[in-house]
Amino acid sequence: HVPGQGSGRIVNLASQAAVIGLDRHVAYCASKAAVVGMTKVLAMEWAPHINVNAISPTIV
Repeated sequence: HVPGQGSGRIVNLASQAAVIGLDRHVAYCASKAAVVGMTKVLAMEWAPHINVNAISPTIV
């Protein structure tokens, strides 16, 4: 539906766990790595009219 609109912005919520990993959190880390990968692919496929980014919060 989004590409049909012709323009837009998508912000996905990822995590630093997608890159560094957390002991005993394999499912969480894997799912966040998938979000990062999906974000990269959609950003390439839908550019330049649709902007796709991810933010990756970390422990504060």
